[in-house]
Amino acid sequence: RGLGDVYKRQVLALSCGIVFLRMDKDGNIIWAKTGGYHHDFQVMDDGTIYALYHEWEPHPLAGFGNMALVDYVLILDEEGNELRRISLLKALENSYYAPLLYGLDYAGDVLHTNTLRILDGALSDRLPAFRAGNALVCMRTPSLVAVLDMDRETLVWGQTGQWRLPHEPHITHKDSMLIFDNCGPSWQVFARPASRVLEFDPVTREVLWEYRGGRENPFFS
Repeated sequence: RGLGDVYKRQVLALSCGIVFLRMDKDGNIIWAKTGGYHHDFQVMDDGTIYALYHEWEPHPLAGFGNMALVDYVLILDEEGNELRRISLLKALENSYYAPLLYGLDYAGDVLHTNTLRILDGALSDRLPAFRAGNALVCMRTPSLVAVLDMDRETLVWGQTGQWRLPHEPHITHKDSMLIFDNCGPSWQVFARPASRVLEFDPVTREVLWEYRGGRENPFFS
């Protein structure tokens, strides 16, 4: 991933669950961190890094002898030192969206968060939850796209029900949201689901555009 002036002629690379590292243009490693870094990260103009991280830990709902795989947002400095971590599981448990946790498997990968985007304030005039500094996250297992208030460590906006096992939501230049619906509606009863690329308005919840192939050749990934 190409970066800004702080990391000029350098690269940050992530191999899910194996290593997160910073290297120079010749491939020399500046620092490397092993552990549960996964899926996504974002680098800010000042060099601060926001990354998804998970680790196994006990949880009352995991059952005797079991562990839950809990997702975190980790904040790192440019040297890879951890500054802060926020539990996404606790952020969901402490929000109005907590009922989505019922029925999930706590003895495993509870949320499977796959996307992290630090918001720049676009849409905040229509939705205050989208203020600059909050984080847009995507939790695959509960099929939830949500906004994390980094200061309060809680979810302050969420949307589900229009997709299943989603990935990669982001705000477009039109202030709409584009999202990959991994297992959307099927073209016929008992057929495998069709994937979709879906654009919608986060304020009105209106679907503005979608692509899912056709009945003869459905789009599926």
